[in-house]
Formats: sequence, C-alpha cells, structure tokens
Amino acid sequence: MTRYIVNRRTFLFPSTTPQPGGQFPLLERGQRLTGQPANAFVHKTDDPAGFVDARNVAEIPESVSIGGDLGRGTFCRAATAAAGGTGADRNYLLSAAYFLSGNLANLGTAESVAVGPFAYTIDDWLAGIDAANAAGHALLAVDLFDPARQLTVAALRAVAAGRAFATAAGRPARPVELFLFERLG
Repeated sequence: MTRYIVNRRTFLFPSTTPQPGGQFPLLERGQRLTGQPANAFVHKTDDPAGFVDARNVAEIPESVSIGGDLGRGTFCRAATAAAGGTGADRNYLLSAAYFLSGNLANLGTAESVAVGPFAYTIDDWLAGIDAANAAGHALLAVDLFDPARQLTVAALRAVAAGRAFATAAGRPARPVELFLFERLG
C-alpha cells in the first residue's frame, strides 16, 4: 500500500454505507493515510476506509533523502537561495540542518514523527507553511518530505525568531541562542 498526506481538507467518501445522518467525515490537512489509486480517487484502506479525491492528497516518498554528495551540493545551493530570499543566515541554516539530521543522514520516513533536515513535526510544518504561504510562497503539506522546500520554512522561522529574540533581549541572537529560541521559544 502507498502512504499519502492530505494537502487540503477534504471529505472521506465511505466505501460502504454513509455515516448516520448522511454526514461524510473530513480528513484534515497534514493527516497521513494508507491507500491505493482508484481512478480520480485514492481508496483509503486504513480505518475508517473510504475514497478521497486524489487532487487533495499527495503520495509520500518511502524515505526522505538528500541524494549523496550531489544532493548535498544541491541542498547547500538551496540554502544559499533560501537565505538570500529571506535574509536568514545561510551558515545557521546549514548548521541547524546538519545538527538535527545527523549530518543529513537521518531524514526520516513516511512513518516518522519528525521529518527532513529540520526534523519538523506535522504541526510545526503546517504552521510554517501557513507563514510561508502568507509571505507569497506556495507550499503544500507534502512538501514536508522535500528537504529543499523545508529550507524555505526554516529560513522564515529563523528570521522571525531572530527578530523576536532581538526585541526581547535588545541585541541580536548568537547562533546557539537563535537555535534554542526558534526551537523552544
């Protein structure tokens, strides 16, 4: 079976009898499910079973990967672009990613609670993409599994945390302070 993530809130159409009162259950953005393609739908096979509009879900990769040395170079270039586009510190972004992922080696799987180079949980990710999309980006829940897309959210979070720290402390944050402030508040 294939794992999917819900990108937009959507109805789950029952595969047997409808819910009492004719109500269809809702699947929330970020929810993971198991299923298989069925024409324009995904047949959700885990409980509760049913059918989901395929336009509202995306397939989750089996594992998250940078892709060896070539992928690391691409990730570093993406970090440079994300930093340049947001004003974040590129070295901070790369240091945080390397630290949180064991040198970009432990990025998680479709089943992991924390995923990618920045070890985001689904709640952190959904809050991050809401902020990124408000800033003009177009990220979806499934982008959690794309290390380069995580850089956009990480850069925006780092900038926001840096500003909040400077306001609270009256000075710019050192990298370790920024990391702790961004992660722990």
